Amino acid sequence: LENFETPELEETGEFFMQDCQSLVSLKTPKVKIIGRYCVSKADSLVECDVSSLQLMGNGCFNSLGSLVHLEAPALEETGHECFRHLIELVSLSAPNLWKIKHHCFSECHKLEEVKANALEGMGDDCFLTIPKLKVFEANALKQVPFRLAHHSKNATRLQKLRLMFRF
Repeated sequence: LENFETPELEETGEFFMQDCQSLVSLKTPKVKIIGRYCVSKADSLVECDVSSLQLMGNGCFNSLGSLVHLEAPALEETGHECFRHLIELVSLSAPNLWKIKHHCFSECHKLEEVKANALEGMGDDCFLTIPKLKVFEANALKQVPFRLAHHSKNATRLQKLRLMFRF
């Protein structure tokens, strides 16, 4: 299976499209909720339309080998370990993302830009081992893990850090 398109599906169960090594294109424009471990270990995935996705279970979009850019305009919350080990991911835009749980976006070695302007909080070990990070924007933070400062030394190319706290 190289291309999967489902224009009417609004929600998936657990393990949807997990281990689909040959999957190149995923178009699920109306999916709002995906269960645990969905779209993981799909090394060939290069195109992904998740424009309506709002909520993800644990381990989603984990260990993808080819996805370079991801836009998730409706995404609001992730489970634990989502977007972990995306080895080719360079940029993420999720303007409505307000909560990410632990280990999200860790080991994304090529990640340069994160725009999550609604982000209010994140779990431990998010954004761990991202040496190429240049831009990180989050304008609504209410809490940041203590270890974030420790992780930031991994981001040696950081050019723009825009964090705004709201209490």
